[in-house]
Amino acid sequence: MKSSLKRNLLIGFGVSLLVLVGSSVASWVSVHNLLASATLVKHTNEVVQKLQETMSFMKDAETGERGFLVTGKDQYLDPYTGSADKVKILIGDIRQLTADNPDQQQPLQKLEERINRRFWNWQDMIGKKRMTDIVTLSDMQQGKNSMDSIRVVVADMIAREQTILQTRTASRNSFASITPPLIIAGALLAILITVIFYVNMNRDIADRARLQEELIDKDAGISRRIRVIQSISEKISTGDYGVRVTDSET
Repeated sequence: MKSSLKRNLLIGFGVSLLVLVGSSVASWVSVHNLLASATLVKHTNEVVQKLQETMSFMKDAETGERGFLVTGKDQYLDPYTGSADKVKILIGDIRQLTADNPDQQQPLQKLEERINRRFWNWQDMIGKKRMTDIVTLSDMQQGKNSMDSIRVVVADMIAREQTILQTRTASRNSFASITPPLIIAGALLAILITVIFYVNMNRDIADRARLQEELIDKDAGISRRIRVIQSISEKISTGDYGVRVTDSET
């Protein structure tokens, strides 16, 4: 009985520990993948945001440049002033963010070239306006075509990132849907093992108590018989040979 109780203790503890370790590892892997996927989603959103900010600064610069070309007043150049440096910083950020994505590096190089060309064109048109006060329709059309080409590249890069985002979001959602069931399954399995272990332990303890009671009863019976035998021996030793033993005495 003692060895059985010890064996049940070892089995229950071992299985519980195994389930706990397995559940913990599975939960850690799932949570780790979930966090990694969330980081990738954040990374993609950041790239898209940088591209949108780049396009926003380009539009502001174009608005300021057009205002100056129409009015000839320098105050309209406020949105244009400093926009080249801001766009340059954003392009550097995008290049760093997409360093692990070769598919975005080539479009980014194309975007940078077209942006630089557009700023040179703006400077040329501003200089021409200052010198001759004449800007032709052809110049305006050329500027529009240049901006349209920039929009195409930006839209293409955003579309690429959104495709990546959809894949990463699906992966994140997959891990998010797996994590709770893993934790719940581990908890339920641990509870089940605990219940089974408790039932087995309770049965072993009950069996041990029953055997203990039987041993006590046997010991009491043996002691009673010994007392009866001693009593008979004493009577016989005094010459009383008519002594009898009844069933109730034994």
